Amino acid sequence: MARNESAPRGIRVILSLALLLSLGINFQGATAATPKVGQSCTKSGLKSGVLICSKVGTKLIWQLPKSAQVISFQAPENIPESNKSTTVVFSSSSKLKVNATSTSQDICLISGNLITFVRAGLCAIQLSQDGNSKFFAAPTTKFQFWIIGSNEISFTLPNFISLNVGTLILSATSSSNLPVSFESNTPAICTLSDSVLVLKTVGRCTIRASQPGSEAFSAATPVEASINVRGPNAITLNVPSSLLLSQKTYTLSSSATSSLPVILSVTTPEVCGVSGNTLTLIKTGMCIVRATQDASDFYESAQPVEVSTQLSDVRATADQVDAISNFQVKAIYVVPSDGTDHNYDTNGFISSILDEGNSYLNSQIGLSLPVDINSKGYDIQFLKTGLTTAYLSSAGDLVDKLLAESKVLEIPGENRKNYVFFIDVPSLRNGAACGYARYRDIGAVVAIGPPMDPSTVTCSTKALNFANYASGSWTHELFHNFGVRHTPDDPCDFMRGQPETIGTCPQGTGLTIDKNRNRYIGGDSQGVNLLQLRIWKNNTNRMDLIADCFLNPTPRSDGFNYAYCPTGTQTIGSLKYCYSAFRSISLQEFINGSWVDIGSGNSYVNPWGSRVDWSCNAGYSAAWKSLTISKPGISLYKWMINGNESEQFKVIWVQ
Repeated sequence: MARNESAPRGIRVILSLALLLSLGINFQGATAATPKVGQSCTKSGLKSGVLICSKVGTKLIWQLPKSAQVISFQAPENIPESNKSTTVVFSSSSKLKVNATSTSQDICLISGNLITFVRAGLCAIQLSQDGNSKFFAAPTTKFQFWIIGSNEISFTLPNFISLNVGTLILSATSSSNLPVSFESNTPAICTLSDSVLVLKTVGRCTIRASQPGSEAFSAATPVEASINVRGPNAITLNVPSSLLLSQKTYTLSSSATSSLPVILSVTTPEVCGVSGNTLTLIKTGMCIVRATQDASDFYESAQPVEVSTQLSDVRATADQVDAISNFQVKAIYVVPSDGTDHNYDTNGFISSILDEGNSYLNSQIGLSLPVDINSKGYDIQFLKTGLTTAYLSSAGDLVDKLLAESKVLEIPGENRKNYVFFIDVPSLRNGAACGYARYRDIGAVVAIGPPMDPSTVTCSTKALNFANYASGSWTHELFHNFGVRHTPDDPCDFMRGQPETIGTCPQGTGLTIDKNRNRYIGGDSQGVNLLQLRIWKNNTNRMDLIADCFLNPTPRSDGFNYAYCPTGTQTIGSLKYCYSAFRSISLQEFINGSWVDIGSGNSYVNPWGSRVDWSCNAGYSAAWKSLTISKPGISLYKWMINGNESEQFKVIWVQ
């Protein structure tokens, strides 16, 4: 088109602007109307077609808009460690590759979709996707699961344990290394204090070990283990120290704390033999019997016991088998170490003294004392003492020495006895006595030896009412043993003393036993009413009559303090200790290898009763408890005072 030279200037300017606008030229800014990706822009969020102004770093540039993306996954459940690995499924909504990382690499590792187990614990996995030009980075995603470890208990116990050990520290482990707990399935046999096993009594103790597991470990299968609690086992073998060949056989008595059978044998087969519990007497000599018992499930093996008995063809040096039961008078013939043996035990002399004494009692009060007998007559024991004639004739008190030397309380037998030692000397206590005995005791001594001068009147010659003075002496002294004191004002009473009755009653006057029946026969003004005692022939089993205990009559080889008590109902007390204050008192008995509480007790100043000469000082008292015992034997007891052991002692129970 030809230029119109004549057009006005103003029109030419307008046309130029319209032309510029038609060409897309914007005079409001320097930005192109159709921007390209990467070009600068002026305001974040400004859109132009499909582009958007975005801040990248510190600049505003045109970019294509991005899409959001998310990661999805299927987290595994808790898995046993024994599986060793597992595969996990995950993906992003952008279809871009997801990165997986273990944040607990000590527990598990991940490579691709495979998770490998390192050990039991909480496995934690992190998933991420960084995005690209079309997608924003995905939000980081995490999941976790437990790798469950195995849990097995290792727990064993020894086969046996001694009850005397008392406790045992238990030890057990689990493959999880978690602590193992214990409980007793047999609380009567054993209990638990934390992990300490406390033994209660003999028997089979069963312990259950358990481990409940944790988040990382399953509960362990409980494990049970057992241990046999063995009690102590001691053998008791009763064999007399002497037996007569004329018996031919003797029935042995043996027992063990386990109550299991005792095996008997002899180590002197040329002198004696044994079959079962029957001892066969072959010839004179020393017979040695051996008792053994092996260990069992619940008892330890017993220490073998050997007991000797002298086989003699003429006399017994130990108590023979009793032909009667209950209370008896036991006669023992004592020959000094340097004295002459007159065979008074076998020639009938002591037998005649026993007969005459009982005959007198029967004539006076219609009663007699039972004397120990066997199948051949009176069972009179022989003792060749180690004491000299001079000592026996002058000693102040021989009872304890002779009780110990004769060993009558080492193997006491089942029947209650008072022991009369007929000593082959002319007199006692330098001629001042023909016999003596303590009050309320179990032993008396009587002189029966012939006089040095035949014309001399001594203890073995005739006396008023008796052909032999000793016949009255042994009964008189036993009355002292029973608790009767001397009669102070009647020279012809049987219990007159200082000097003794039998030698001081005027000739022609009859010697009487409590003629008015009010001192010690029918009354007790002289210490005791003899008619109330369980000592008389044909009345020894009457439990309504009195039979008291004797305390420590003579030392025994086991060293225990002890009491010698008749069966029936008895008051058992302390033997050593008195207290000023009691909070608690209980008595325990050692039964089958363990201590058993048999009940609470009381306290009193005379713990064994008023008829037993033992009491506490003023302001003090001692423990006592009433027991009823029907079976003879030796029992071990202990007092528990204020929660502590006070003393152990034995009681020899005799019928």
